[in-house]
Amino acid sequence: MDPLKIGIGVSSVGRFLPLIAKAAGLFEREKLSVEIVNQRDEERAVPDIVSGATPIGTPNAPSLVFSVLEGSDLVIVGGLLNRPAFYLAADPSIATVADLKGKRVGINQPRRMAGMVMLALLRNQKPNPAIYNLVERRGDAPDPSIVKLALLTSIRLAAARTVELGEAPATVDFISTEGLKFPRGPLAELDELGAEAVLKDLATVNDAIPGNLMKAPKLLTAMADERQTFYLKGQANPWVTAFVEGRSRARH
Repeated sequence: MDPLKIGIGVSSVGRFLPLIAKAAGLFEREKLSVEIVNQRDEERAVPDIVSGATPIGTPNAPSLVFSVLEGSDLVIVGGLLNRPAFYLAADPSIATVADLKGKRVGINQPRRMAGMVMLALLRNQKPNPAIYNLVERRGDAPDPSIVKLALLTSIRLAAARTVELGEAPATVDFISTEGLKFPRGPLAELDELGAEAVLKDLATVNDAIPGNLMKAPKLLTAMADERQTFYLKGQANPWVTAFVEGRSRARH
């Protein structure tokens, strides 16, 4: 009989228990032939269950919920953790959730468990931080397209700021496409749009969504002024390297 395949999306503490169970002989004790498949990609967990490639898997709960909402008939048959695995980290001036009122709170993604738990916590306490308004109050936005523009702009600003801190543009785009599964590298996309256009998008977002004031990286402002790009003929633009090194010397 072919072994039963159990998929684990990534090698994380929340996905490791099938491996521990196999190492402990629990499947063998129950006379079950099991193969653990490390998919090394969280996004494959649900599709592989649906297709039957791994009939049992350990996807994050939001992926399963959204899959059902989109028409699949998957069900949860058990859990792997018996306590919350997520924490809210803050500086010492934040003693309670209520102290977050008016502050900015960072979450990874609203459709991931950590993001959903954080948004649920914030909704219950109603501290009204800017990120909560941005992600959750879609109905209050002047136009749904504004929220989409805000999220895209924030990604582009974050990518530019990462380069400003010293990372190579190619590395930022590689991590974005291969690690975060963005369809395109945000810096290559930014080059196509132009720094000036992205700054105009930023102004539009800041005007349209109260409490969501995002600041432009100095690198991006300088690029718009001098009509520069992150890449030049497929390679890192020497102008960007010189700008970043100059700021680093000035700081020290």
